[in-house]
Amino acid sequence: MAGAYVDGWGANNGNGADASITVTISTTPTVNNLLVCAATAHVNNDGTWNTPTDFTLVHNVVNSTLGVTGIMAYKVSEGDEASVVASIATGTRRLSAIVAEYSGLATTSPLEDSDEDETNIATAVATQDTGTITPVTANGMAIVSVSARGQANITTPTIDESFTIDLSEGEIGSYPYTALASKAYTSTAALSPTWTKGASNFYGYGISAAFKEPAAGGGPVFVPKVMMF
Repeated sequence: MAGAYVDGWGANNGNGADASITVTISTTPTVNNLLVCAATAHVNNDGTWNTPTDFTLVHNVVNSTLGVTGIMAYKVSEGDEASVVASIATGTRRLSAIVAEYSGLATTSPLEDSDEDETNIATAVATQDTGTITPVTANGMAIVSVSARGQANITTPTIDESFTIDLSEGEIGSYPYTALASKAYTSTAALSPTWTKGASNFYGYGISAAFKEPAAGGGPVFVPKVMMF
């Protein structure tokens, strides 16, 4: 079964100042589905992230000046997650975070490759790269995130290479914006999608990750019945 986006949830604190933000998962995820968390902080001098509890870090970035930071992490669902907390190590910031659920992906060591582009965390630009990922196996799902903070109004950005934006969370103006997009792939060709601004330039940080599908096979084995005479 090919990987697919199932559901997603988000939260933001507007122009508040907090050390953490909680994303409430209102629909219980399915056991063994993949959960991906992405989050963004509007920073002025620091933005060191804590990896959410029970998640595995894909990438994050620390920004020591004015701009934006972000994080992506994942876990295989245990089917009982009610919330995910995204938090920074020091200070309080404007925050946004999202959690997305994906089906049809491997439950053991699902991440095959990942990359990031932190070039523009302190520079406002019209486009934001996500790095380049090269899948090891031919079937899987590429999931990419963008963490952005606008110069003016942020409207939903676009993304190329036939990716679909699954969900986003954030406010307008200088508040943090987070989005996830995905694409099922059937080859080991490299992928390097780019996000493009909506209404205004933004400080940006992009992450990309390739998650494999389960290996083929593994179905039930037929054992013939032995007749006794």
